[in-house]
Amino acid sequence: MLISYQHQFILDDNGHLLVDFVGRFENLQDDFVYVCQRIGLPHLSLPHVNASHRRPDYRSYYNEYTKHLVEEYFRRDIELFGYSF
Repeated sequence: MLISYQHQFILDDNGHLLVDFVGRFENLQDDFVYVCQRIGLPHLSLPHVNASHRRPDYRSYYNEYTKHLVEEYFRRDIELFGYSF
């Protein structure tokens, strides 16, 4: 299974940021409105389809060992996007 790091999509080969805004899924509607405003589109609402019925807190899926593995593997993404785990 190939896993991509999220930072690979927004940084160039020298580690320079290629975008001026990164929206977050946690703020999807608000960030979408912001982007629409920036590019001159009217206020639009995103439909909420295919909602997940999983546990609300992703951290509940991990024990201390798997948490450590994820923190190490995705360290750059966690730092760049300001996440905590």
